[in-house]
Amino acid sequence: MFHFCDNTAEHNTSSIYFFVCSNAFNTGFVELPDGKVLSGSEWGNMLLWEGGLIKVEISKKGRKPCHVGMIEQFFMDEGELMTIGVDGFVKVWDFESIDNADTTEEGQLFEMDPMYELKVRK
Repeated sequence: MFHFCDNTAEHNTSSIYFFVCSNAFNTGFVELPDGKVLSGSEWGNMLLWEGGLIKVEISKKGRKPCHVGMIEQFFMDEGELMTIGVDGFVKVWDFESIDNADTTEEGQLFEMDPMYELKVRK
């Protein structure tokens, strides 16, 4: 099951995608080298977008959210993707696993755990 914002609008400006929800709620996002977009969600999971549609929702194993609350920022560096959440954690994920994520027969979630995580604030 996907969670969508009401009245979601998508604007393509110079190959940068902006996902704007009617409640003025914004999460971080990053455009991947192959043109897909990875964004955060209000409930703490990542959403992998392809062609303007959500390809897959990414959670931690056991259907746990990637972060407790919104993901504020994304950074990519040498095959790793870092997320910073309102929960005070910086988490490092395997970029290739995320880029190749797809749905399974069991459901719409792709489950994976971060390679590292660090609590940086309370």
